[in-house]
Amino acid sequence: MDKTEFLGSIGPRSATERASSPLESEEVFLLNLGKRIVTRRGEIAFTQERLALLADISSRHLHDVEKGRQNISILALRRISAALKIPTEQLVAAGEIQAASPSKGQAGRIGILQ
Repeated sequence: MDKTEFLGSIGPRSATERASSPLESEEVFLLNLGKRIVTRRGEIAFTQERLALLADISSRHLHDVEKGRQNISILALRRISAALKIPTEQLVAAGEIQAASPSKGQAGRIGILQ
């Protein structure tokens, strides 16, 4: 593989290429990430302002992340997950967040459905 082929393989892709890849499109990923944050924030009764304060980010930035409008650094995401008391992996994993109220067979933790 020459330099041009290599750079082409790691370079920007079109929206069609991103959407047709086995991974979620970037837009869908950000929307789902935001939904997971909102869901967990609601489960532990945090306002956006409280979570933003605990995660040391602006309320506006958190709002935009929750709406899927803005990307977020891994360090800010790590602070958000710490404030929400869940592993960062649960916020970025594919799938839907289960309800917080545990059923008889659950140990009361938030799980990700695959």
